[in-house]
Amino acid sequence: LPTVGHMRIGQWKQPFSMEPATSFRELMFMERSLAFALVPFRQIGAGFYDTLLDESATYAVSGYRFQTDPFGNLAGDEGYGMSTRETMLLWSNDAGDTLHLGGNYTFNEAGTDTIRIRSTPEVGFTQADFNNTSNFPIPFFVDTGVLPIANYQVAGAELAGGVGSWLYQSEIMCALVNQQGAPFLQLPGGYAQLGYVLTGERRPYNPKAAAY
Repeated sequence: LPTVGHMRIGQWKQPFSMEPATSFRELMFMERSLAFALVPFRQIGAGFYDTLLDESATYAVSGYRFQTDPFGNLAGDEGYGMSTRETMLLWSNDAGDTLHLGGNYTFNEAGTDTIRIRSTPEVGFTQADFNNTSNFPIPFFVDTGVLPIANYQVAGAELAGGVGSWLYQSEIMCALVNQQGAPFLQLPGGYAQLGYVLTGERRPYNPKAAAY
């Protein structure tokens, strides 16, 4: 589209955090970090995104119904949210070495006036049984339980870089949960990862996804 770049409508990964922007096939480890519990991830909505400055920068912003589960089911007849992610490739050279910086923000009002922030175990055993885990022997991790809320928001920052066969990737996030009839909550999260490809290849930087 003129001026705004591209538009996307449907159920898709919302623009927040470098980890969701990275394909599951390309993760440095077999699982996503526990900080992923703070990510709104796949929601039903619409958004705009594009690359800027000869593909050295990106922007993305979206609005969506909230909450949508992984199967596309909406909780309640209200509830909305928005997310945005901006990135900059601070440095790169002809060899493919890079330095990446990014920022994220999301604000959400849940249709059920409740939120439950949790993550499946990093081995992913409960993911295929997301709708019914009562009889599954492995519990969710970092589970807040059901929280009555007015809204919640998360801010995050990214720093990553690749030099030769080395790749460093890190993120820090903080969720601010506005509870109803209870104290305001701050829920921090983050991760740092360092990898080296023993056979000499490098992980290329994808300027459109702003991820490796």
